[in-house]
Amino acid sequence: PSIFYEKAAELNYKVSRIPRWGKENQDGVLDRFTAKKIFVKKILSNGGSIRTNTKYIDSKIDRNSIWKLKIQNLENKSFYNLKSRNLVLALGASKTPIALSNIGLKHRKLGKFEIHPTARLSAYYPLSNSSKAVVEPFQLTGLLPKIMIGSSATKRCLSKANYPFKKNYENIDFSKVANFYSMAPSKTKGKIILNGILKGIKFYNIDKKTKFQISKGLKIIIDICLKSGAESIYHSGDVLDILKIKNEKYYAFFISQCIKKTLSSVHIMSSASMGNNGKLCPLNSNGSIDGIKNLLVVDQSLLPSCPTVNPQSTACVFSYINTLNFLNEL
Repeated sequence: PSIFYEKAAELNYKVSRIPRWGKENQDGVLDRFTAKKIFVKKILSNGGSIRTNTKYIDSKIDRNSIWKLKIQNLENKSFYNLKSRNLVLALGASKTPIALSNIGLKHRKLGKFEIHPTARLSAYYPLSNSSKAVVEPFQLTGLLPKIMIGSSATKRCLSKANYPFKKNYENIDFSKVANFYSMAPSKTKGKIILNGILKGIKFYNIDKKTKFQISKGLKIIIDICLKSGAESIYHSGDVLDILKIKNEKYYAFFISQCIKKTLSSVHIMSSASMGNNGKLCPLNSNGSIDGIKNLLVVDQSLLPSCPTVNPQSTACVFSYINTLNFLNEL
């Protein structure tokens, strides 16, 4: 583990190694596997084709239950049409609800999403070796289900972009900056606008309980950073004055500014949740929709609720099971 995670383990925090999509070499550098890289041979061996630089625009089903898809070529901006007996939507939790709305699905929960609110801090370790891993494959998991602490990307350009004082760039070797996040699950619902001129815009307000948990995680990160030899700790709004850390008002303001300046989410989910209760869930528990034939949804939009950890594996399991059932019913 990096110096941060070594110190965390010494302080009796539970440090877990998290499997990632790809293989790491002996230096810890990840050769990331994309969906295309994983499935390209299987797709081509089954007579399928892969179209790159394209964008899904719209789809309609005719009286013969044939789907007609409108696709845009992003290279020359032209449009073309495809026909298919079956339609599998995997546009992501932001776009799938819009596509379902355009198809004709109307449900009061459609577009109501959940996220993992996340705030980020950066720490400068001048005496450490530069990390060769884009993202450290370690997380503090002993605080689950309330808080998860882990690493964001450690690319020099990102570390530099997060630094608030541009005139002092020469004082920091950004290749030796580590970036961390504090994440807390939240059941608060956001909303995606599904139509009109604001279509696609997302609204979300963090609740007080989640904000408190994120703040607690940020304080833990700062404590471990200081005890593991970090010379400077900062977020995009300010650099922590270590001499003032015992001043409660100053410290609370630094934490609140971190949340205000860096709050984001890398995980959007549950925007077209599946389940047996039709009043609460836009999708059936198998990822289908009543009254719309030959349609399947397979992305994070179908998750019933927000899991504590990265939802990718959970979404893959649900999608895999639903795909097998879908194929068996053809």
